[in-house]
Amino acid sequence: MDIDPKIFEALMLLCFGSSWPFAVSKTIKTRSVKGKSLLFLFLIFIGYVSGVVYKVTSNFDHVIWIYCLNGTLVFVEILLFFRYQRPKSLASKTMKLYDNLFRFNRVVFKSDHHLV
Repeated sequence: MDIDPKIFEALMLLCFGSSWPFAVSKTIKTRSVKGKSLLFLFLIFIGYVSGVVYKVTSNFDHVIWIYCLNGTLVFVEILLFFRYQRPKSLASKTMKLYDNLFRFNRVVFKSDHHLV
């Protein structure tokens, strides 16, 4: 019994991609992207684009459509991320930057102090 390996690739993509319609739907309903990582979404999107490029350049088959569907859903999620992220005020961003710099300087000066 010969099983075409493409079936396993398609099954993997269907399993990974089955959550994206639910994620997009939830983001639209709640209008919230709390807990979502833009970096994670971009990495997943780059992975799907890479799969499409591979299929187009060297191993074209019908599985490419699953890559395209999943990539499109992740791209929609990225667009929704930008649409629904809460804009932070300039003062809030400045305070966060100040806090991070102060924390870094405190660690550096504390470590330098022990050297003296």
